[in-house]
Amino acid sequence: MQVIQEISEIQDINNWFIVDMGYSNNTKSCGVMIVRDGQYTDNDLEDISFAKLEKKFQGFYDEYKNRKIGLILEAPLSIAFDKNKEGHYGNPLGRKDLEKEGGITRYWYYGAGATVTLGALEFINRIKKTLVCNDIYLFEGFVSFKGNKNEEKKKDKHYKDAKLLYCAIKDKNLCEKKINLENDEQYMFIGDYLNLKINGIPPIVKISKENKKEIFMIKS
Repeated sequence: MQVIQEISEIQDINNWFIVDMGYSNNTKSCGVMIVRDGQYTDNDLEDISFAKLEKKFQGFYDEYKNRKIGLILEAPLSIAFDKNKEGHYGNPLGRKDLEKEGGITRYWYYGAGATVTLGALEFINRIKKTLVCNDIYLFEGFVSFKGNKNEEKKKDKHYKDAKLLYCAIKDKNLCEKKINLENDEQYMFIGDYLNLKINGIPPIVKISKENKKEIFMIKS
């Protein structure tokens, strides 16, 4: 598992597994989109339960494990803290330029953000033996400001957000933004809790309320 260092690397990835992450006991809360060799059909878009997500991903990986695979999870994959007086992790911190828009916040550490962070961590734990392979490129998706997401979720299929993320990451007008960390803040990949090694913080593909498509590269 690794992260891209330049957005131009995205063009070399033609196989994608994209998840609008859900974490529910008895509903099909996860929207999945699969892209094979740059192609997909309506059959590659579906909502499934969290319990079926691991098997779905593993089957896809076994089919394409000798090629580059992009894995996008619409859930916080990096978390932020301020530093305490000793320079260690302090209180949870909103990720700047990302989790606040128009006076509205979608911080990773409370509400729905905290729920899907836990769901993403559990999913990564279940597939961690596969994630050690270097042909998987990890991305975070962020569509929380796309209109009134909670209201849309009541009517729409979850896989629609997965498709939006695929369209965004392949958009030739995808805007790159850099997050340069300050001395008083720390970011960490949630996989650190599982002792997973990765060469940086996963880039974040964000779709704003105005449908602006951005990719945030985090530089320490």
